[in-house]
Amino acid sequence: MNSVLFTEMVSTFTEEMHEYLDSFARGVRALDADPADASALELAREAAWSVKGSAATLAVRAEETDVARRLKAVSTLARVAEVRVAEAIRGSRPLDSTVLDRMSRIIPMIYAVVDSNLNFGGEEIPQLIEELHASTNPRETLSDRHGLT
Repeated sequence: MNSVLFTEMVSTFTEEMHEYLDSFARGVRALDADPADASALELAREAAWSVKGSAATLAVRAEETDVARRLKAVSTLARVAEVRVAEAIRGSRPLDSTVLDRMSRIIPMIYAVVDSNLNFGGEEIPQLIEELHASTNPRETLSDRHGLT
C-alpha cells in the first residue's frame, strides 16, 4: 500500500478512535453509576464495536508487522469488551465492579497505541484481554479457547 495513503488512513483512524474511546469512556462511567443503564450499555457496546472494526480494518492495510500486531491486539481487546457488554445487555451476565474496572483500563491502553501513531504501546493489552475473558468465563482462558500463547 502507498505509504502516503496509509498515513492518511492513520490520521482518520486516530480521529475516529478518539471519538469512539470518548464514547466508550462515557458509557463505562455511566455504568459505574448504574450497571443496568440500558443507554450506557448500548453506548459502550457500539463504541467497542466501532473500535474493533476500525482497528481490524486498518490492521489489514498495515504493511509493518508491529503496527498490524498492535492493531489486531486493539481489535481483539475491543471485541472481548463488546462481547462482555452484549452479555450484560442480554441479561445473561451482569457487569460487576471488577469488569467495569477492567473496561476502564482499556481506554488509556488504546489511547497509548493510537497517540503514538501506532508505533508504541499495547504491551499490556494481551493481559487485559485475558482478564476480561476470564470475567466472562472464569473456567476458561482465552489461550485455552483459541490455542494462543
